[in-house]
Amino acid sequence: MIEAILVGIDERRGWAQALQTAGELAQACRATLIVVDLRPALDPNEPPGGASDDVDHLDVLAQRFPDLMVRAMTARGHGGHTLFALAPKVGADLVVVPEVVVQPRWRRPGVERRLTGGCPVVVVPAQREH
Repeated sequence: MIEAILVGIDERRGWAQALQTAGELAQACRATLIVVDLRPALDPNEPPGGASDDVDHLDVLAQRFPDLMVRAMTARGHGGHTLFALAPKVGADLVVVPEVVVQPRWRRPGVERRLTGGCPVVVVPAQREH
């Protein structure tokens, strides 16, 4: 049974679709949606204690899924690595990420299993431009 779904939002293309998909899955499973605003490990341009620019997207999510329980948090680090490290700490049963195109030469057998720690993952395909 899925009780908590984790999704990250950042500047990468595809995160909005991943957030939408995570919301739909959370609603279908009656699960809590944990939204993590992913920030670079150190951003010298960000004001100390600055509010997230992604609050508007959470408001849209709340309007689209009014019965959805949403927890929001901020984490520093790189996308997938940060999400998969957070998953057991926040009790996530499923992680939703956008598709990232990786050069085949960079792929190594078993990397996905080591990265995710065995946590189930939904990869949301990138929308193709026609």
